[in-house]
Amino acid sequence: MYPFCTPTHINVIASMLSLATSIVLMGASRATAQPIDELNEQIEWLFELSDHPLEPNDSILVLSDTLERLSKRSDYDLGVLVSRYMQGLVLYRTGEVDSSILVLTGVQTEVEKLSNADELLSRVIYALGVSYHFQGKYEMALDRYQAALTLSERLGDQTKIGTVLCNFGRLYSYMGDLDRAFEYYMQAYSYVDILPSYRLARLYNALGNYYSNKQQLDSSRHYYLLSLEIHQELDDKRGIAHGYNNLAIVDYLSGDTNGAVDGFQSALDVRLELSSPHNISESYYNLGYLNFDLGRHEEAIRNYRLGLVYADKAKSIIAKRDLLLEMSASFEKLRQFDSAYYYLSQGRVLADSVMNEAKQDEILLLEKEYETEKLLARQTVIEKENELTTYQRNALLSGLIIILIAGSVAYYIQQLRYRYTLVKADRDRALLEKETELAQKEIILKQEQIANFTNQLIHKNELLEQLQQQIEQEQLSAKQSASFISQHKTPNLENEHDWLNFKIEFEKAYPGFFNMLLANSPEITPHDQRLASLMRVALSNKEIGHILNISSDSVVKAKYRLRQKLGFESQSQLDQFIQEA
Repeated sequence: MYPFCTPTHINVIASMLSLATSIVLMGASRATAQPIDELNEQIEWLFELSDHPLEPNDSILVLSDTLERLSKRSDYDLGVLVSRYMQGLVLYRTGEVDSSILVLTGVQTEVEKLSNADELLSRVIYALGVSYHFQGKYEMALDRYQAALTLSERLGDQTKIGTVLCNFGRLYSYMGDLDRAFEYYMQAYSYVDILPSYRLARLYNALGNYYSNKQQLDSSRHYYLLSLEIHQELDDKRGIAHGYNNLAIVDYLSGDTNGAVDGFQSALDVRLELSSPHNISESYYNLGYLNFDLGRHEEAIRNYRLGLVYADKAKSIIAKRDLLLEMSASFEKLRQFDSAYYYLSQGRVLADSVMNEAKQDEILLLEKEYETEKLLARQTVIEKENELTTYQRNALLSGLIIILIAGSVAYYIQQLRYRYTLVKADRDRALLEKETELAQKEIILKQEQIANFTNQLIHKNELLEQLQQQIEQEQLSAKQSASFISQHKTPNLENEHDWLNFKIEFEKAYPGFFNMLLANSPEITPHDQRLASLMRVALSNKEIGHILNISSDSVVKAKYRLRQKLGFESQSQLDQFIQEA
């Protein structure tokens, strides 16, 4: 993660690595149990190292592995669990958050079985809170933070109390409750004298964010500057770049666009030193956006192009999408419509990819939940069937021995069957709900794809109209005009092939729509079906006209004829009927 250069921690690492090396050289055959006091001393060293954000993760893994081997030889459960906690912590810091949660949850279960292990338990629960916070599972994060705060107060750990309070504030800020966030920031601020420098920098940065959201820009700038000064003292390059970036945003919000450009450029210079493709791409995007705002469209395009290079390196589809769409806007300002349309098309392809990927992930998650529910339901049924069989056998044996208790056993079996029936019914209902939800998600995805397709048709036709205006103004030759228009022909729903493809996809998004129209009026023509389908996706008369290659007045007349065929007295009745179909 961040560079690590604190002398105290370097000495700790050197000592622990020396110890780890000596253990390896001793060989397993000569290994002896380690005194518990020495193991506890190593645990304290690891705790101190992990509390610093600029630590080298590889060193922590080496040291925790050494601690685990020594603890196992001494049958010291606490040392083993500390080692596994460190492994979970490193997984989080290297971006493997799901694996981190899995490891830390297992550690928590084992630590809770030990006595006098509150400090480790507090650390584990806090780390879980941070992991859930990162995943956006705010309720689970709040629960872990509260548990960590309670344990820290019991232990009298003032530093950890201040840290948890700050995280409470950041979490409520993410949830949009800025006033609640500020209350926690102020509570954390009361520990300012004992907070480590790097945590104090985070608190100042959080306060800067709060005042920025409140549009109190002078206060925001003040706290961002305090945070930046600490990062500079620590030589924390990532923190320095982040500080420049925040101050640039404040300059922009204050109206100092040129100052914002200088700030984003400073952030970019530091990020180039760190060779972080994603952050470099972000900086070029910011510079491009500001140059666009200043009317420097060619400079904006240059920044966007450089940003695309690093977005490719970072393999960030979202960053590429944003850069391509902004480039399209810049070329449009320069009236270079060919390039504008090219980059707009590329950006829309990535936008569709991002949307589809998100929807597909959501559908896959639902499918996974559905399969899990099926597995659990099957497992529950098997367990209940086994339990029922066991009790039936026991009841038979008991009836042969003691006839007097046969009635009570039979009653118990009846109740068991009843409970089994309820459980199975609940499981079946849950599975049905999952199946329904999955089907709805798939339909929504298809509806969004239809809407996106029609929007592309509309936008492309608008570009062609702009071209027509350019042709009239610049008096391009007929041959040049025809060549350009032929290259940019858009699908026409009046064409039977295009209409058939559109109708197939539309039926997936709105099942039974066309059958409903025909059922209400057998006079409905294919042209009426085209018009009704475009009305269903809520397009305006102008947009429908663009797609059907007719005027807005013709669209109004077509709607009037459709209303007569369906027997409605007003246009609002027709609109309501179409939208509810």
